[in-house]
Amino acid sequence: MSLKEAILIALTSLVSQKLRSCLTLLGVIIGIATLITIVTLIEGANSYISDKVADLGPDVFQISQAPRVFVNFNEFIKAQKWKRIEYEDYLEIKEKSRECREVGAAASATDLIKYRDHHIKDARIRGLTANIIDIERKEVEAGRFFSETDLSQRAYTCLLGADIADELFPREDPIGKYLSIGGERFLVIGTIKRLGTVFGNSRDKFVMIPITTMFKIYGSRRPLYIYAVARSKDGLPSAIDEVRGILRARRHVPYGKEDNFSISTAESIIGIYKTVTSAFFLVTIIIASISLFVGGVVIMNIMLVSVKQRTREIGIRKAVGARFRDILAQFLIEAVILCLAGGAIGIIAGLGIAKLIEALTPFPANIRILVVVLGIFISTLVGVFFGLYPAVKAARLDPVESLRYE
Repeated sequence: MSLKEAILIALTSLVSQKLRSCLTLLGVIIGIATLITIVTLIEGANSYISDKVADLGPDVFQISQAPRVFVNFNEFIKAQKWKRIEYEDYLEIKEKSRECREVGAAASATDLIKYRDHHIKDARIRGLTANIIDIERKEVEAGRFFSETDLSQRAYTCLLGADIADELFPREDPIGKYLSIGGERFLVIGTIKRLGTVFGNSRDKFVMIPITTMFKIYGSRRPLYIYAVARSKDGLPSAIDEVRGILRARRHVPYGKEDNFSISTAESIIGIYKTVTSAFFLVTIIIASISLFVGGVVIMNIMLVSVKQRTREIGIRKAVGARFRDILAQFLIEAVILCLAGGAIGIIAGLGIAKLIEALTPFPANIRILVVVLGIFISTLVGVFFGLYPAVKAARLDPVESLRYE
C-alpha cells in the first residue's frame, strides 16, 4: 500500500466520524495552544527587554548601590545597607581608569514642573553629566545637550522628554522658553527624541538637567548611577575588573569580602530576565505536557475503539494481501493526521491568543518560525507515541479470527 493510499484511507475514516474526531482533538489543541501562546509571549518579552529595558550598549556597564534588576528580595535588602555610590566615586573612576573610554554619572529626583497654566506633578528629574547622552544612546531631537561649561557653572538649563514637551508646550516650540522645576527657573535648551514605552509605561516623561545643578538644588545625598564605556566590546571584562578594583580600594573592601556595590551589563540584565521567564516557561511546559498526555491517552483509546470496530475490515484487507506494515501504517498515519490537525488548530489558536494579548495589554508577542515548527514536531511525536500501540495491535490481528468477528 502506497503512502498516498494510506493517507486517503485515514482521512476517509476520520471524516466519517466527524464528531468523534473533533472531540478527540481537544486535548492536543489545548496543550499546543497553551505551549505556543506562552513561548510566543516569552520570546516577545525577551526581545523587548533586550531592545528597551536593557538599553546599555554591548561595551557599557553600570555601577550602582543596588542591582538594577534582582529576583531575590534578600539581595535588595542587603544592598540597601551598603554605602551609597557618591559623586566622588565617579570622579575617582574617571581619573584613574585606563580601560574605560567614557565615564558618566546620573541621579534622579521627582518634583513639580510648571509652565504658565500647565503643570506636571511628580515629574522625573534626571541629573546627568555632559557625556551621558552618548553613553545611553539617546538623541537630541531639537536644540543641544549640556556642555561641560553648563556642568561647571551649575547652569539652570534643561532638556525635555517628548511627553513632557507635548504636555507643557502643546502648540509652541519649547526651545528658549523658561519653565519652573521645583520652584527654580530653568531655560529649555533642547528636546530628546521619543523613546516609546516599556510594558505600557512611557519612557518620555522626564526632564534632564546638569548633575551639578541637581546637587545644588536637591543635595548630593541621592542615589547615583555611574556609567562606564569600555574601549571595545572585547575589553569589557578588563574594564569591569579595573573599575571594581578602583572602587574596592576607595571603599576599603577587604580582600576576600564581596563587593559592596553592584555592576550591571546588558547581558547580565537580560540573563536575569531569562532566568525568570525560563522558570515560568518550565511551569507552562508541565501544564501543557499534562494536557498533551491526556489528549494522547484519549487518542489511544479512540484508536483502540476504532481497531475493535474495524476488525472485520482488517481481516478482509489481510485476506486480500495486506501485510503487517500496511495495517500498521494505516492506523499510525491516522493517529498522526489526527494529532497534526489538532496541532495545526492549536498553533493558530495559540498565535491568535498571543496577538490578542499583545493588542489588549502592553505585553509584547514575538512570532517565530521555530515556534510553529516546534508545535508541528510535538503534535507528530504525540501521534506516533500514542498511536503506535493501537496500530501494532491492529497489525497483529489474526485474519481468520478477524473475518469471523461480528
